[in-house]
Amino acid sequence: MEGAWIRICCRIYHSGEMGALTKTLPEWSRVFGVDATNALRILTYLQNNKIADILPCLTGFLPSSDQKIKVISRRIRNEEKEKESNRIKSNKSYAKKKKEQAKGSVLPDSDQDFTGRVRYQSQKSELEEEKEIRIPVADAGEQKLLISQIQEWQRTFSFIDVYAEITGLVRWFSQNENKDKRWPKKQWFIAMTNWLAKQNKIAAANSDPNADPDDPTGKKAAQKRQRETEEMIAPMRQFVIKDLARQQAAAQKKKIAGI
Repeated sequence: MEGAWIRICCRIYHSGEMGALTKTLPEWSRVFGVDATNALRILTYLQNNKIADILPCLTGFLPSSDQKIKVISRRIRNEEKEKESNRIKSNKSYAKKKKEQAKGSVLPDSDQDFTGRVRYQSQKSELEEEKEIRIPVADAGEQKLLISQIQEWQRTFSFIDVYAEITGLVRWFSQNENKDKRWPKKQWFIAMTNWLAKQNKIAAANSDPNADPDDPTGKKAAQKRQRETEEMIAPMRQFVIKDLARQQAAAQKKKIAGI
């Protein structure tokens, strides 16, 4: 029975249906390598023991029937639904971001937000005119930050406008009352990177309250689920390959014996 369920899971994984596989009883018998009566017995066992959801109910089902039987793996179906849900959320978030970028929208800041944050607003003209930004530091006047570094950060921290974040921070550092809060020369670059990462997490959480701030696009979670599914399927796949090889060897022996 275990081997039959493994075969079903392997075929469900590649079926194209969402966690399900639909076949007639003769087709199921070929999947299991048995006759229709034993195939019906296997499917009935899976249904009665709630190993799988099977439609229709097999009580009174005849081995000679041509009606299709649908077998559903609840775990695989739930994983597929979760993947689809994450894909839709990611697409919606991406579409919202693009729409706000096109409008050049400005989100209002709270009283505690000292950066004067402007998210998703195009800063192309400023970037083209400037080659670097000077960052005030505590013990060495100013440090140069190249525009190319800002562009690299923008690719990493996609939920914020990095240029606007940094220029707002520079203005805040330039105020006399905030000079003692500047970063030291030896630490300013690392501190800047960590600060941008924090702002990106906050922006990601605001765009989707259910999103993981460390994985705003859901890509890491999807990759993890894919690895888990592959790890689950791998032994099943090997078992099926070996079982098919045994069946082929047995058929070859019978053929030779018949000759």
